[in-house]
Amino acid sequence: MEISNIINLVTAALFGGTFVIVPLLIIVHLLKIRLYKIDKQVLIQAVNTCLLFGSTIFLISLIAEIFRAYYSQADYQQYVFLNRYTGPLWYVGAVEIISKLLLPQLFWIKKFRKSMSALICIFCIMIFLKVVPLLIMFLSSLVLFKSISIGIAYRLSYSWHDLLIYIVILTVFYFNLKRKKLSQAVSV
Repeated sequence: MEISNIINLVTAALFGGTFVIVPLLIIVHLLKIRLYKIDKQVLIQAVNTCLLFGSTIFLISLIAEIFRAYYSQADYQQYVFLNRYTGPLWYVGAVEIISKLLLPQLFWIKKFRKSMSALICIFCIMIFLKVVPLLIMFLSSLVLFKSISIGIAYRLSYSWHDLLIYIVILTVFYFNLKRKKLSQAVSV
């Protein structure tokens, strides 16, 4: 398996798992449900760290795609990359960069990384940005009487291996942050 496929799989799993886990976390937070032996604050920080990690991996894959398109000297690869961000569906690429790259960068600030309200705000903006291209494509297909299937695949359901990868990464971050919190409590 090629390294870019693995990076894309992990990135899709991180953002896809976020769209599944965060609504559950919001429900738990709003209903003040007490989770047995799970520190909610560390779980929120682990989810936010997963988003930050996914954003970093997405940046690496984007840079690798730029180099691959430029140095391949294949016109097709260069055209595909340029068309994604400057073509007729440029807003889909802009939404991808905003929601997967720019918004999670706010979690570099420790105050935001530990905040449930920051997670809710960023999650709602990401959902809104995920729905906007679908609405634009749907409305343009109604106005122009074209087919709605114009080559953009938006997944609204996620496969079990995406969720499994996300849960494994989330568990690693959770236990790492929990251990760090416990070691700080012991040293004080």
